[in-house]
Amino acid sequence: WILWPFLVIDNFFLLYLLKVYFPKVLISSFARYKQVKYYLQVKVPELLSTGQLKYFDQIPQLMARLNKLNCIFLLLAYLNFFSLIMVGNFRCNEAFVLHAIGAMFMFNANFISVWCVILICEQLSSKFAIESRPFTMRFGVILQLMALLGLFVFSAIAVVQFGFDRFFTESERLHWTS
Repeated sequence: WILWPFLVIDNFFLLYLLKVYFPKVLISSFARYKQVKYYLQVKVPELLSTGQLKYFDQIPQLMARLNKLNCIFLLLAYLNFFSLIMVGNFRCNEAFVLHAIGAMFMFNANFISVWCVILICEQLSSKFAIESRPFTMRFGVILQLMALLGLFVFSAIAVVQFGFDRFFTESERLHWTS
């Protein structure tokens, strides 16, 4: 980490990912985790003690479930980060299987972590009136689901059309024949 600012990389996109995007992802994921933890440990008990929030029997179970979702979100966000590094390090024309495994983990971890945040926001909004409803996040997840479905369909078409062996052969993938 000491050499982090002095890293010399020729590729501008990779340099941007390593020095700008990845730290932002890690920091923003951790900040969101701490924000929800603050809401659950400080803000909700404060609302209950001042009488602004009516106590109901399921609050301890709900807070425990939201804490679990929050931890799952953080773990999945970090898995997304490391799988994105895997996708970047193994190009699809050199190590396709490792690139595909990293991409699979990245897409799924991102999809599930965003759903965790949506569930957390919904509960904080409806039960505790702390956050707003995540309409734009739902729209983004729907777009992501459509893109993943398209990726699956077009990959399946390529495997059916060219065969399983040709799909994983590098020279065949680089120069598809019609």
